[in-house]
Amino acid sequence: MRGTSFHLPGHYYTGLARILIEHLPDLRDFTSASGLDLGSLDDPDSTITLAQLDNLIEMASTASGCAHLGLKVGKFARLTGHGPLGYALLSSSTLEELVRLAARYYHLIVPAFTMRYARHCTFAEITFTPTIAMKSRTLQFFVEALAVAFQVQLEGILGPGNDDFEIHLSTDEPLDVRRYLGTRFTRYHFGKRSKPGVTVMLAASLLDKSLPMADRRALRVAEAQCEARSRAPVDANDVVALIEMMLSESANFQLTKEDVATAMNVTLRTLNRYLGKQGETFKGVCQRIRFAYACRLLAEGRLNVTQIAARTGFSNVGNFSRGFRDYVGVCPTRYAEAPAAAPHTAPD
Repeated sequence: MRGTSFHLPGHYYTGLARILIEHLPDLRDFTSASGLDLGSLDDPDSTITLAQLDNLIEMASTASGCAHLGLKVGKFARLTGHGPLGYALLSSSTLEELVRLAARYYHLIVPAFTMRYARHCTFAEITFTPTIAMKSRTLQFFVEALAVAFQVQLEGILGPGNDDFEIHLSTDEPLDVRRYLGTRFTRYHFGKRSKPGVTVMLAASLLDKSLPMADRRALRVAEAQCEARSRAPVDANDVVALIEMMLSESANFQLTKEDVATAMNVTLRTLNRYLGKQGETFKGVCQRIRFAYACRLLAEGRLNVTQIAARTGFSNVGNFSRGFRDYVGVCPTRYAEAPAAAPHTAPD
């Protein structure tokens, strides 16, 4: 994971910083451990590494006792906070133009995710998918924050009363969801994505709505600035870690090579080349993660072999047992009886 080298725009996380400061007045230990000066996040040109963000989320969650900070921080999102891209979005003629522009330059906002847009007959589908590996808590934060930020900014540009949208999240629903989302909670569907990320279903009738600040000249100027700030496509160094994270966070370990290539915005051939440079194959990475998880479940002893086969993405228990025996060296039943004595166990 590129926790120490992958950088994100820092000013988007001032909301997290405020929460931490509110609950932890003495920040010396945090600053020393993370190397992050929270005051620096007020600078619009500041950056924060993924490792520092991990630390900030963890400390803010612990200090505040809130396990769903993304649902809080997402409410602070405003189009005007996106620099040149925000001005370009506000200058768009229609909502569809705004969404297409946002998808094109989304890496300027959250380089750890891609935003994709597709219009159908009666609705549009907007998806946010992680492009790098990250910790589970950080992934949850991003999924929740992106979902709420989309809703807040949509209502900011269209005004109240435009409720023809549904938001599907891969994360679980909070027990106190109404406290976070108010009456809007009915628009959110938690645990409804089989892959990590967010999907927004937007009524096509909203897409052609004229926006109040449309300005073609201002749009062209702001778009040119966005182009100048754009970065190169995502680095391939984390492809194995990305596959591991996407597979582990996907329902029943169902993940295709196409899912990963789409998340990275590369072709299948390019994905294979990236994996080859690291001496890996897609099948090999998936096999390692699936059987490592199966070993843990067998050692715990709470599920039987058939249940574990389904939990790890196998529709046929026979295929699971044969694959497990070939990879681990013993059959699942024998491993469950004496996991410590197995001749070869899958890596954690």
